[in-house]
Amino acid sequence: MFNTAFVTQNVQTCLGISANASSISGLNVYPNPNNGEFTVELNNGLNKTVELMDVTGRVLSLQTSGNGKMIINIDNFSNGVYYIKVKSGNAVEVLKIAKQ
Repeated sequence: MFNTAFVTQNVQTCLGISANASSISGLNVYPNPNNGEFTVELNNGLNKTVELMDVTGRVLSLQTSGNGKMIINIDNFSNGVYYIKVKSGNAVEVLKIAKQ
C-alpha cells in the first residue's frame, strides 16, 4: 500500500544579513589600528553604549555616554583584535579594532 502527500511551500526573497542589520549613520572609530586608545565619535544627540569584547565575545568594558566623542583606553589589554558594539537608539553596530 502506498500513500501520497503534496506540500506547497511559498518562498520569499531572502534579504540577507546586511539588509536586516541596523547600522549607525555617522559612526566613526579612530585610529584603527591603535596603540591603546581610540575614539568613538557619534554626534546624533542620543546616549550611546560601547561594549569592548575579545574575540570570544567576552565583555571586557562597558561605557555609556551622551557626549559626541568617547575616548576608550585599552592600555591594560594585550595587543590583538577586539570588537566594539555600539548601541544608540534602536541601532547597533559591531566593529573590529586592533591594538598594536
